[in-house]
Amino acid sequence: MTNEHEAEKGGKPDPKTVTIIVNGTEYEVPKGKISYENLLVLIEAPSLPEDQRYQVMYSKGNGPKPTGTLMEGESVEVKKEMEFDVTPANRS
Repeated sequence: MTNEHEAEKGGKPDPKTVTIIVNGTEYEVPKGKISYENLLVLIEAPSLPEDQRYQVMYSKGNGPKPTGTLMEGESVEVKKEMEFDVTPANRS
């Protein structure tokens, strides 16, 4: 799938960004780490009631822990086609 960044550069991906998939939608993000909070901003997640938070699960990641849960205040190194699932969850 070609995105607008690739089309501008003759079909070559931008070397400073990576495509991640959040809830089935592709997003171009800068290489490096993405935080829980920045991920919610990226997908324009609506505010939740005080007793709820978003649960962020990831897969196809880097290193010894390619899958896991991202908590408030945490970050994870992104990789091409890494997948994130963001869903509302009751605070426990």
